[in-house]
Amino acid sequence: MFFIPIEELPQKYKDAIQKMLVKYEAGSCQLSARLKKTVEGAFAVFINEISTSDLYGVLSFKGTFLFCLPFTKGEQKDSALQQDFSESFVQFYKTVISKKKKLNDSLECVCGVENASRLVLSCLEGCGLVPEQVNHYHLMALDTKVFVQNKNEYSKMPEGFWVLKCKSGIDRGYQEQLELMQAAYEKEEVLPDNQEFDSDSCRLRLKNAQRTQVVLSLVNSQGLLVSKAATNAIGYKFIQIGGVFTPVQYRNNHYSQVLVFNLCQKILRTRHLPILFVKKENIPAMNLYKKLGFKVVGGYTISYFKTDNFLSI
Repeated sequence: MFFIPIEELPQKYKDAIQKMLVKYEAGSCQLSARLKKTVEGAFAVFINEISTSDLYGVLSFKGTFLFCLPFTKGEQKDSALQQDFSESFVQFYKTVISKKKKLNDSLECVCGVENASRLVLSCLEGCGLVPEQVNHYHLMALDTKVFVQNKNEYSKMPEGFWVLKCKSGIDRGYQEQLELMQAAYEKEEVLPDNQEFDSDSCRLRLKNAQRTQVVLSLVNSQGLLVSKAATNAIGYKFIQIGGVFTPVQYRNNHYSQVLVFNLCQKILRTRHLPILFVKKENIPAMNLYKKLGFKVVGGYTISYFKTDNFLSI
């Protein structure tokens, strides 16, 4: 297999890459969102020869290692294609990526659908890179028919509550509450084991999300933020939801349900489809999403590597 920098390819190849991403975007929304902004550190995977018909995948190395490898779907671990990819990737990583200090040293985590992640992690192990922690998730996409059928049941706003769109420059009191909630979310749901929490980095991530994504909070009748939800990747067909969190003292009141419903409505108005992933052991969240109309469409993993400069995905 060949790994060619996307920035060096003619436009017809870039068009073929986009077509592939659109087709398989349910499991690679973050990759689409990244490549819409920059192809720096991104490579197209070809087999046999460099042609649009031999395009077999896309890789992007930039902090979080993202990929779209459709040939892994349903493939046996020891298939000829997977063996070819493994051998080619190890050589490519050792001779190309390891020489690019900025790309190689910034590897924080590997994110992707289960089968492809398994292959990528095996390849990285062959390069001497082993994750410290691997989290397993269900990848879920919204069934719009079920969502519409259930909207009257799950869209009712509690009396005196309202949804705040948390753009940059919101009231300072709300911003401070949002920052506290974001910190609690990252500590509980995102921060890898044995990794120290960095409050400054957390605030920067939140401010960036407020500037580039949709961040919503549910405000109660006393003016307190009781839940949050946001988008974290805007692809061609899908928009990924993340950062859904309700502080412990406000749980079991269906606040996240109301907020995610509102966020899904906003996403659907843009003619995108909502997608998200949830930890397999998080049964309450799974049940919440299923009630709204989300269905499991596959497995997803996030694998964390040791780094002194952890940045949340």
